[in-house]
Amino acid sequence: MGKIRDILKNNRKIYSFVKVMKLFKNGVAWRCLSDYASNPRVITFTRYGDKNVYDKFYHITIGNSMTGMYSLVTWTLRKLEFAEFFNLTPYVTWSEDVTVADKNKKKNPFEIYFKQVSDISMDELLESANVAESREIYLVYEERLKSYNFSDDEIKRLAPVYRKYIRLQDDLEDKIKNDIQKLLGNSSGKILAVHVRGADWRNKNIDGHPIAMSEDYYIKLTEKFIDKY
Repeated sequence: MGKIRDILKNNRKIYSFVKVMKLFKNGVAWRCLSDYASNPRVITFTRYGDKNVYDKFYHITIGNSMTGMYSLVTWTLRKLEFAEFFNLTPYVTWSEDVTVADKNKKKNPFEIYFKQVSDISMDELLESANVAESREIYLVYEERLKSYNFSDDEIKRLAPVYRKYIRLQDDLEDKIKNDIQKLLGNSSGKILAVHVRGADWRNKNIDGHPIAMSEDYYIKLTEKFIDKY
């Protein structure tokens, strides 16, 4: 039996299968599988290496070819809040397929616009002992998995998360300041900024996604605020 056990242990797939089958008999495996799939408070850590054994990291991965900047920032904030809640050190990676990626820069799209949220590098993260990869199920504890809307309570909660973690890259911040200076100069008058949402979502019927206002409604609201202020 000892030799058979040693042979099985050397074949990790067979050995794991045998162990799992034993656990299924007493219900332990069923409970583990159920909790992992449905309980957002069950966090699984991967041991990539032997560094930072006393630290726990949360690798936030977000985005696909349909994800724009607003959604990227929204989901990043919500997952950063999750990391805060469980006292995990976050690291953010946006997919190279997102609409705001720059194929020429060959870098994490998040870092094109924002400074990384923690001091650890990706190389060091992949050599660390306790790394949890973000999953969508982790957002279910707030029942907002597919929600694009912010409640007043969530805005109050996420505002300090934004202030703590979100910092523009220096070159982008300088460009914005220069553009504002060129556009407004030293104007001391009141200025109304109107962000006109793109029309690309009007006919796509994305689940839960807000629909942009019409041009006429933008003008109506603009005139209302000009008259009021």
